[in-house]
Amino acid sequence: MIFASIVGTGIGLSAFWLINVTSPTTFSIVGSLNKVPLVIFSAVLFNVPMSFANTMSVMFGIASGMMFTYAKYQEQQAQNTVLPSRRL
Repeated sequence: MIFASIVGTGIGLSAFWLINVTSPTTFSIVGSLNKVPLVIFSAVLFNVPMSFANTMSVMFGIASGMMFTYAKYQEQQAQNTVLPSRRL
């Protein structure tokens, strides 16, 4: 029980740190996207038949994560671009 308390506290502190380093939106997306590999791993490990709806849900999650990553990358590149200035 003490070990579980220590681990729980560590997870909570890690979440606060991650929100401090990134944004709440990124934290939310990461929290949602970590379910995609879990679903795939569970389907393979427990030999669960994947229906069309399940497969499309996993594909949608992967595509959403890729689009979000690309958008954050574009945003970061735009912030790093220094526009030339002209002296008057």
